[in-house]
Amino acid sequence: MPSPRGVTAARKKIILAALAEMPNVSRAARIAKIDRNRIYRWVNSDPDFAAKFHSACEAGVHALEEAAWTRAKDGVTRYVVNRGQLVRHPDTGQWLTEQVFSDSLVARLLEAHDKRYQRKSAMELTGKDGGPIETKETSALDRLQSRIDGIAARIGAGGTAGGTD
Repeated sequence: MPSPRGVTAARKKIILAALAEMPNVSRAARIAKIDRNRIYRWVNSDPDFAAKFHSACEAGVHALEEAAWTRAKDGVTRYVVNRGQLVRHPDTGQWLTEQVFSDSLVARLLEAHDKRYQRKSAMELTGKDGGPIETKETSALDRLQSRIDGIAARIGAGGTAGGTD
């Protein structure tokens, strides 16, 4: 029977392989048959595992990106359906298929990799008639200075700092 350390090392290898395939911690935990929180504890307590964890996640993201590029470029084969039924070729009897492409996937990939396709937006906040925004709030320092000025004025007028004689 392997030692607990051997079991841990084996599970860590399983987790890293799963993350490199698909960077999803919950999925990796299910595959390794452990609680996902344990993975995060290892990431926080074991610098070597943390580095491998982040590398595996990055590899998984690259794998997903590669799959997205392939789907965007080559499309996905889907069966042709008409009125809820699969359609056969009239001469061969084979199920008909078609290549389906995702314009939104292509747009997102272009947006991520080329500044010309990135969404541009700007927001400008102005006050009345395009002027600066006016607020009634004053800073704590302004309020303190106002209180000091009031006290100084009362003292200068022969009163007391507390405002009562």
